[in-house]
Amino acid sequence: MNIDQILNEVKRFKDQNPKVLNAAIMSNEILLNRYAKLVPRIRGEFATVQSLLGHVVMQFRPQWDEVANTQFRGKQLRNFHQKVNFAFTPAEILGSWIEQKYNEGVELKDKEISRHIMTMLKAKIISDVNILSVTGVYNAATPTVFGASMDGVNRIHTLGLANEENPFFKIPTDAIDDTNIGAVLLEFEKRLPEQMKPFIKGVKMSVQNAENYQLWYEDTFGKNTNFSDGKGLKTRLGNRQIIPVPNMSNNHIVATVDGNFTRMVDVIENPATITDVQKLDYKLKVFGEFTLGYDYAVNELVIINDPVGEELGLGDADLNKLFYPESF
Repeated sequence: MNIDQILNEVKRFKDQNPKVLNAAIMSNEILLNRYAKLVPRIRGEFATVQSLLGHVVMQFRPQWDEVANTQFRGKQLRNFHQKVNFAFTPAEILGSWIEQKYNEGVELKDKEISRHIMTMLKAKIISDVNILSVTGVYNAATPTVFGASMDGVNRIHTLGLANEENPFFKIPTDAIDDTNIGAVLLEFEKRLPEQMKPFIKGVKMSVQNAENYQLWYEDTFGKNTNFSDGKGLKTRLGNRQIIPVPNMSNNHIVATVDGNFTRMVDVIENPATITDVQKLDYKLKVFGEFTLGYDYAVNELVIINDPVGEELGLGDADLNKLFYPESF
């Protein structure tokens, strides 16, 4: 098989499978995709607007008394235009392809090398996005540096903690270490706003913190106690799912209502696409592009532990009353 044959086969595969790249970006093998609400037609910035209405019920008297404070608050979300550049030498790929076919017990004539190549590419994209969605820090000045193509949740949490216009709800706690995660998580759950507790189904934390929580629970209550339902760890107080996120910061645990964490893609007008396949000397080059971003639609509904500050809430008395009137 010569290089032109492989070039033509890869091009044919691209034309016959136009959504192969999109399948990687949308895959549930990307951990955060399982917990993020899909916003499917975004390229660039996206404005969310939430309307908030103050109290309207009062004692009757035969006159007009307007007391409700109505506000429309917005936030700019964005996703990031990214590309895939994948070059390979067919002579080097052939060996792994042949070995795979023998291992699968399938005759070579019944398997395409292009499918093998695209399977490798899809797996690598999923791996990269799993990293970027957590540790990425967008930097337009370093376009070729891995990690600079989008903001991940660690960056989103850092920006949210410092945001005064659209603040996170902060719960002061001790700094998390290897031994106190049980106490910190218990304090975090106890101080969740009461009206929010029924709507918070999970708590995200680093893998290290989740492992330390399991060890703390077993050491404290024994291995036969019910801290897991077979589907993963549960919190002690609210029986909420503990979601271990690889590469997430060890400093924070985060919770929000279902549907508030979003992933923004453009699957309508600009879906993830392999745009071209070219030959250069002994190499074949695959070109692709996609848009993707993660963020919270409403920062004020994000609850995060704060190991530095001492103030509970949004850091603003009026916002506290507006978003959490039962607690403030």
